[in-house]
Amino acid sequence: MCLLLLGFALKLGLIPFYLWLPAVAAAAAPMTTALIVSIVDIATFAELAELRRAAPWVFNDHAAIWMAIALLSMVGGALLALAQGELKRMLAFSTIADLGLLLTGLVAGGPVGLAGAQIGALNHALSKVILFGAVGLAERQIGQTVTLDTRGLAARLPLAGAAFVTGALGFIGVPPGFGFVGYWRLYVSGAQYGGPALIAALFLVAALDLLCYARAIHRVWLGPAQVAVSGTPAPLAQATLTVLAVGAVLLGLYPGVFTTANAVFGFAVAMIR
Repeated sequence: MCLLLLGFALKLGLIPFYLWLPAVAAAAAPMTTALIVSIVDIATFAELAELRRAAPWVFNDHAAIWMAIALLSMVGGALLALAQGELKRMLAFSTIADLGLLLTGLVAGGPVGLAGAQIGALNHALSKVILFGAVGLAERQIGQTVTLDTRGLAARLPLAGAAFVTGALGFIGVPPGFGFVGYWRLYVSGAQYGGPALIAALFLVAALDLLCYARAIHRVWLGPAQVAVSGTPAPLAQATLTVLAVGAVLLGLYPGVFTTANAVFGFAVAMIR
């Protein structure tokens, strides 16, 4: 159990084993971090979810430890995200907070908790690609790191600004974003598993996430432009970002597309087995 906890916590970047993720976000290209967060981390989380189904005793017999890591990652990641001045590091710490939230669904278990964690993981991957993509596109165009002191980017880069706002709203679970589909299931499973105390913790993290992203949108993207665009346009990156942002909105409006496809996939896997 110690090895399992240590291995998954290190791979996912959960607190207190999180130090590598913000460092990578600050040093690497934004899309490199996006691929790590949306593919490597979420694939690891999917493996952990499969372990929850295949060996439920791993969670049931050690639920207190898993929940402690989840709560520490949720609250600690959200507070550390608020403390960041650089947008890429803020996105990295909010990733830690969200993975802690998804972990509560696995600890709670049951159809609702597992569905919430699974849908939330997909939303996490999609939203983080959009958010890091928007920041990466902005940094390419202005030739500098985007911080909270970089003002009025949407006036110069409206597509990147719209994508960031779309990704942020979806990530924090504002309807009709796809994140709401998973998060309300996590809240329901949290109420059933931990009662008012766990729900209060989930609402606290949601409020901190809302404050974090509202501040970033207000300070970085809105208002009169205070930076000059000097980089060359990236039409392929802009087109990809547009498709992903539109896809995130459509998934939120028609979540049955995902749930139906997931049910068909699950049935096919069961038949093959």
